[in-house]
Amino acid sequence: MKGQPIRLSSVYSLLILIPLLTACQSENKNADTSTWSEEKLGHSVQQAGSVDLSEPGTAKLEQQQESTSILTNEPPRLLGFAIGDPMKLVSDQYGKATEQYTMEDGSSIIVVHNYPGFTVGYNVQRSIHFIDVYSPEVDVSLNGVSVGSDIADVLNTLGEPSSKTSAVIMYEYVDTDTVLKLDVDDTSNKIVSIKLFSLDTP
Repeated sequence: MKGQPIRLSSVYSLLILIPLLTACQSENKNADTSTWSEEKLGHSVQQAGSVDLSEPGTAKLEQQQESTSILTNEPPRLLGFAIGDPMKLVSDQYGKATEQYTMEDGSSIIVVHNYPGFTVGYNVQRSIHFIDVYSPEVDVSLNGVSVGSDIADVLNTLGEPSSKTSAVIMYEYVDTDTVLKLDVDDTSNKIVSIKLFSLDTP
C-alpha cells in the first residue's frame, strides 16, 4: 500500500526484489544520493516470502544435492568487498551511487545504493549487508567467474557447491555465515546474477 514501508521476511526475499525496486526508483535519479537517508519507499511492491524456485515458468528443478558447505578461513568477497566492510570502501572505489533508497529487512533498515551493473545494501552501522551484481560488464573479482559464465566454468572454478538446482547455485561459507548465491538461466545454463550476503541477519 502506498505510503507504507516494504517489509521483507528474509534476506533471500530482499535480494529477489532488488531489480524491481531499482526500476521503481528510476524516476528519482536526480535526487541527491550522497547523504544517509532513512526515508522509506512509498511504492507498492508485493510482499515476498521465502525463495520459491518452483513458480510458474521455471523449469522443473533438479533434485537438491546433499549439502557440502565450504569451509574457509577467509571471508568470501565480491567486487573485492566482504560482508561487514565499511561503506567508505565502496564509495572510495566507485564514487557516489547513481540511486539511493531504503527498505526494511525485519526490524532493520537497509540503505541500498545502486551503481551501474550492481547494488550494495548497508545496515545502520554503514557496513555492507549484501552485494548484488547483475551485469556481465562488472568485474566481480571471483577468479574469472562473472555474470554470463557457464555453469560448467563456475563449478570448475569454485568447486562443488553447498547446494545446486537448475535455477540456483549456493556456496555457504560456514566460518563466516556468509552465502554466495549465483542465479542461473536454466535455458542457457549461464549465470544471470551473483549475490553475496550473510545468514546472520541483524
